[in-house]
Amino acid sequence: MVAAFDAQAVPVLNIWQVIVPLVLLAGCVLWRLTGRKLHWFAILFIGVIVVFWTAVPAWDHLRLRNMLSSGEGITVTRGRIDQTWHIVDRRRDYSKNSPTAYKTVVSEGFDVGPQRFSWTLGGCLSPASLCDLSASKVPLQRGMEVEVSWFADPAQQDEPRILRLMVKRPG
Repeated sequence: MVAAFDAQAVPVLNIWQVIVPLVLLAGCVLWRLTGRKLHWFAILFIGVIVVFWTAVPAWDHLRLRNMLSSGEGITVTRGRIDQTWHIVDRRRDYSKNSPTAYKTVVSEGFDVGPQRFSWTLGGCLSPASLCDLSASKVPLQRGMEVEVSWFADPAQQDEPRILRLMVKRPG
């Protein structure tokens, strides 16, 4: 079996999650050094960016990495892939007052026996779980034998999150 995805191999933070808050903080320092007043909402804005762009993904990643190393709460499903899908759904967005507003939702996943693994692209807390089939090192196809290590995540409405995906190459 070949590791198609492994949460242990994904870095905790990518370079942009570190650079963007540092650039914003440096901009605030330069602003203050010129003698101008720094308003509270600028600091609040930077704080929100740091929390949602850096702290939450790092927390989720470390939580999943610890869970994978301890094995606590993880379910392993073995079998053959029955189907895979990548569905692009574009529909009218009635929440906006524009007649040309549309929302595109991309969902994808695969089935292994009775267990369905599905997600919406861009809906994961961190890249520590498989949330994009293009992140898999081996393209998944119907009939492939797989071993999926996953858990139902209460932080995402008990949706199954894949921490490790092992694939047996055909032939």
